[in-house]
Amino acid sequence: MTLYGTLASRHAQRQHAHEQLDLVIAKQYGMYHDDTAVEAAGVRGILQMFLFAQDDATHVERLLAIAGLPNGASVLDCGCGTGELDLFIQHQRSDLRLTLLNKSMAQLRCCPRERRILGDMQWLPFTDNTFDAMLLCYTLGYGAIDTVFSEAARVVKPGGKFVLSDMICVADNQATGAEAILLLLGYKCYGEQRIDTVATQHGFALVQRSTPAYLHPAVVPLWTAQERETIFHDIQPEVMVFQRKDD
Repeated sequence: MTLYGTLASRHAQRQHAHEQLDLVIAKQYGMYHDDTAVEAAGVRGILQMFLFAQDDATHVERLLAIAGLPNGASVLDCGCGTGELDLFIQHQRSDLRLTLLNKSMAQLRCCPRERRILGDMQWLPFTDNTFDAMLLCYTLGYGAIDTVFSEAARVVKPGGKFVLSDMICVADNQATGAEAILLLLGYKCYGEQRIDTVATQHGFALVQRSTPAYLHPAVVPLWTAQERETIFHDIQPEVMVFQRKDD
């Protein structure tokens, strides 16, 4: 192996180790992983930090427009929360066939029984090429990015869509940026370059993107303006639509 190859390999190993450490922290302190806490808090609503509009219906309308899902598509909402997003989707696009997956039983109990499945985005309980599209909204930070994209590439049909709505790390140092979100919410924010690289490795091409402009109204009162500046200093909300390349 060349010197360049050796250095590149060591850098990749360190990056992977750093991500795994962040995941350990996230699972220890992240409220999402505690069903009892979720149930006690009575968490409901569209569980997304940033929205396209201050009302849920308009937000979902714009999200669907960006996603560009074909008529009658089978769609997996991976990490569906309490299913509120899917209620709006079903109202606006009754043609779509939705499957709701979540690892939190406390949240999943709020979802329609006939469409809900208990499962983990890193080990999706579906056969290959099952869905026309997969939604992953504010969920990527609870998993290992390479594994999540690998599973998405497996269950999404060739030519299908992978819609990622999340917070993207924009810090100068991508390896250590966005610690405020990690420590406060137990959530890992990946950098845009890292996401693009992994998406390409797993056969996805970016076809559309847009930036939500509104912090969720329920979140705004939780912190002062100065605290919000500190917390969100190193992140930017982004919706990225990937298309799986034909085999």
